Amino acid sequence: MRRNNIIFLILANLLLLGNVGCSSHQHTVNDYKQECDNNVAGSCNKLGSIYLKGLGVERNFNLAKKYYEKACDLSDSDSCNTLGQWYRDSRAPHIDGVEKDFSRAKKYFEKACLREMYGYACTNLGMLYYYGKGVEANNDTADAYFRKACELYHDGEGCYRHAYMYSKGLNGPIDKESAKKYERVAEKYYKEACDKNNGEQCGRLSHFYRESKNYEKAVFYAIKACDLNDVYGCFMAGSINKYEREHYYEAAYYYDKACTLYDDNCCSFVGNMYYFGNEIPVNKKLAKSYYKRSCDIGTKEWRSDSCEFYETLADQGY
Repeated sequence: MRRNNIIFLILANLLLLGNVGCSSHQHTVNDYKQECDNNVAGSCNKLGSIYLKGLGVERNFNLAKKYYEKACDLSDSDSCNTLGQWYRDSRAPHIDGVEKDFSRAKKYFEKACLREMYGYACTNLGMLYYYGKGVEANNDTADAYFRKACELYHDGEGCYRHAYMYSKGLNGPIDKESAKKYERVAEKYYKEACDKNNGEQCGRLSHFYRESKNYEKAVFYAIKACDLNDVYGCFMAGSINKYEREHYYEAAYYYDKACTLYDDNCCSFVGNMYYFGNEIPVNKKLAKSYYKRSCDIGTKEWRSDSCEFYETLADQGY
């Protein structure tokens, strides 16, 4: 794509996302609230997503947390898993009471995995045991959760992690045959979920193909994930276009979409591309706008480099 077309798409993307948020969600927020008040778990989960992303309402991280917690209490597995990820990663320093806490992350993953039978939460729980985060590292326990996620709950990521354990001999002797078997199963479950428009699994499928150096399929599924508003998919589409295909304007476009979906890292990536001009022409006004967005999303403590670049450009009059 030509430079002007890409910049037009970036600006159009920003406007489109805002319009979709208003038209798709504004008129249903009160309905979701009423249903959540009546203990409909899925509606509480929807409200959490709406307030987290600011879809037709003012972004309110603490309300997002409140609704995810209620949904989890009502046994919504996705909400429990989301809360577990927040406490595991501490990617939400701007939400009151959310800081890195592996014990709380484990509690939420266990509820989603063991009580609600949510495969990806079992995989997340396995990763805690694999890395020894909040628990004593134990490869056998980690692999048990990966296998549970794969075989009982048909989670592609669990199958992929289970295959990895075989390939590295972390659950016994190296077993390449079993590793290949579970890689094929992982591909199958990723694709089944992606075919049902599960954006997160399309993004994971993209990663799977990128690891096997099948870049054509990797970028196809990354774009599909991104079209389904999966942040990781947008990141993958940007990353593959930048590093494997050297399609730099396309990379900027997909990083930009991840940025509009509140990924502070991707905001910073686009800022860097415009600031340093190694792949696309320098545009320090655009760079400044992306650094500011990265800084605003992540807070100064989380994205200090973006904040510093923004302040430097502001001082220079951009």
